[in-house]
Amino acid sequence: MSIETWRHCSDRCPTAALHTLTIPPTTHQPPVSAIDVRITAMKKRMTLAGAAGAAVLAVLPLAGTASAAEYTVTYTSGPHTGDKCTWKTSCAGSASFVHDGDHLLVWDNAGDGHSVVVEYERSDVGGSDYVRDWNHYGKYARLDVNMNIPEDGWISYRVCLGEYGSRSVLRDTCSSFFWESAG
Repeated sequence: MSIETWRHCSDRCPTAALHTLTIPPTTHQPPVSAIDVRITAMKKRMTLAGAAGAAVLAVLPLAGTASAAEYTVTYTSGPHTGDKCTWKTSCAGSASFVHDGDHLLVWDNAGDGHSVVVEYERSDVGGSDYVRDWNHYGKYARLDVNMNIPEDGWISYRVCLGEYGSRSVLRDTCSSFFWESAG
């Protein structure tokens, strides 16, 4: 057995306490101090917290897959007249359903301070109210709603103007409903 001297306290201590410890000759590491024990325990807690956080993050994407749609916003160089327009004399907002890929496209064609909202029902989504998707991105923005409707499904939709902040639809601006098969 060998005898070594090891400093117990860091340089911040007013007087560093020196301890004489007996260390077996095969082990040449300083003894574990109370500080080392706390640091090791803290590392274990951080590792556990990190693992728990990773487990939560691993579950979050699964919660998003239950959503009925995915959204993409692009900007166009000018107005677009879709299959349905708001108002009969003005097309401040328009919408079209694209069968290939089941995309509902919603355009804001005017810088009028209103958002464009599409209200719809789908064969694969139940409920007592319409589903609403808002294009609140400004003039010439196109909202692409990737619907993923089953091939034997359908959609019935209309396009309106509205106030995105309060989620109020201006009913007098709505088009008539348009029914389309997804297949």
